[in-house]
Amino acid sequence: MAIRDEEYAILAFAMETIVSELLSSHPELNPPRVYLIEGAPELRGGVEDLVYWWHQSVVKFSHLKNEARIDLLKVGEEKEGFERRKFRELGLAIAGLDHLDHPRAEKWEFSLSRAGLDRVGRQSVVHVWADPGCNAQYGTGFILVVGWNEEGTLSVLERVRTGRGE
Repeated sequence: MAIRDEEYAILAFAMETIVSELLSSHPELNPPRVYLIEGAPELRGGVEDLVYWWHQSVVKFSHLKNEARIDLLKVGEEKEGFERRKFRELGLAIAGLDHLDHPRAEKWEFSLSRAGLDRVGRQSVVHVWADPGCNAQYGTGFILVVGWNEEGTLSVLERVRTGRGE
């Protein structure tokens, strides 16, 4: 199963949310001109593990229904990576990690999980880690619960920092 189109919008929104958060917290950072995606989501050990983030979302958001988290595990078994083209269609200039000919200060690296969807509840659970300006000292991650209204407008319902500054 290919990564679903609706996941791209949610992940792009999550990335932009973290960028806004970090830029407001650290005015010395430059906004990203290139988004470097580390994006072959897997079920494996460590902080990239979707099972790990599923359990973290249970701990952090125990009041939520499980549909989005269960969906995250189902799609997590699929090994396909993200397509840069689909992020570009959403207005983001996404580059591969091998794309190194841009000024260092303007590259931000992201590690993305898949997006678990609860279509009935209009909610999604996602984990995103960002290293702004390729400067690991500012790196941070969030588990985000993203919702959408009938018109499809996305909003962050809840978020919990999972990295530095917790």
